[in-house]
Amino acid sequence: MHYLSVVVLFPLLFWLLSLGCGLLVERLTGASIPALLLLPLGFAMLVVVSQFTTWWVPTAPLTPWVLLVLALLGLGLSRGALRGRWRERPRGWWWAPSAALATYLIVAAPEIVSLRTTFTGYLLDTTGAIQIAGAERLLHYAHDFSTGIPVYGTTLAAYFGNGYPSGGHSVLASVGWLSGQDLIWLYSVFQALELSLAALVLAFLARRVGLGGLAAAVTGTIAAVPALVYAYALMGSIKELTAMPVLLLMGALVVYARELRAAAGLRAALPFAIAAAAALGAIGIAASPWVALFGLAALVAAVGLVTSRRDAAHF
Repeated sequence: MHYLSVVVLFPLLFWLLSLGCGLLVERLTGASIPALLLLPLGFAMLVVVSQFTTWWVPTAPLTPWVLLVLALLGLGLSRGALRGRWRERPRGWWWAPSAALATYLIVAAPEIVSLRTTFTGYLLDTTGAIQIAGAERLLHYAHDFSTGIPVYGTTLAAYFGNGYPSGGHSVLASVGWLSGQDLIWLYSVFQALELSLAALVLAFLARRVGLGGLAAAVTGTIAAVPALVYAYALMGSIKELTAMPVLLLMGALVVYARELRAAAGLRAALPFAIAAAAALGAIGIAASPWVALFGLAALVAAVGLVTSRRDAAHF
C-alpha cells in the first residue's frame, strides 16, 4: 500500500490539486482557458501561494490546507464548466492529455518498475538530501533555519537563507504532507509529475500548429523528456524541473493572448502574472529574462488584437 500511495495516489492528488487551482484561476480570469493548460496553470498557482504562506512561521504549517481549500474551491465553482467541457469534448480528446501520463511513466520508471519505494537522486553533491531537508523545514518553520544543530542548520541557512529559490520545495512539502508519505520517497516522483505538466503545455503548442491528437501527444512527450532534462530528473534538480512547466506555460499564454484578451479584458493578464511569479519562485532572478521577453510578447499580442479590432470597427 505504501508503494501504491507513492506512485499512484500521490500523483492523483498532485494532478487534482493542480486542476482545482487551475480552474480557480480560470474563474478569476473570467474567460475559458484551454484544458491542456489548466493543470500547469494550477501548478503555478500552487507555487505562488505556497511561497507566500511559507514565508512566515505562523502560516507555514497551514500551507497544505490552504492549497487544498483553494483547489476544492476551484473544483466547486467550476462544476458546471467541467460538465460543459465533458459534454463538448471532441473525438479523440484523450490523446493530447495522455502525454502527461506517458511522461510521468517514463521519468518515474525507475521507481515504478522497482515495485518498491526508492530514490533516484544520485547525490553527487548531496543536493537531493539538502533539498528534501529544506522542504521539510519550510513547512514547519518557514525561513527560520536557526535549528541549533550546527551542520544541519548551517547547511540549510547557506542554501535557503540566502535567497535560494524554494518554489518547488514548498509545493513538494505541502502535497507530500497531504499524501501522508515521507518526502524522500516522493522526491523523484514529484519531479516526474512536474515534467508531466510540461508535456501538457508542449502538446497544447503542438495542437496550435495543426497537429492531430496523437501527433501532439507524441510531440509533447518526446519534447518534455530530452536526455538533458531526464538527467536533471535523475540528479534531483528540483529548481530546474519546477521552472520548466511554468516557463513553457508563459510561452503558451503568449500564443493564446489574443483570444484571452478578447474574452477577459484586463483580467487576461492574471494567468501570465501567476506563471511569471511561479517562474521567479522556482529559479529566482534567473527567470527574469524569460519573464521580460514573454511578457513583452504577450503585451504585443494583446495590444495587436485591440488595434485590429478598433481598425475593423473604424472601417
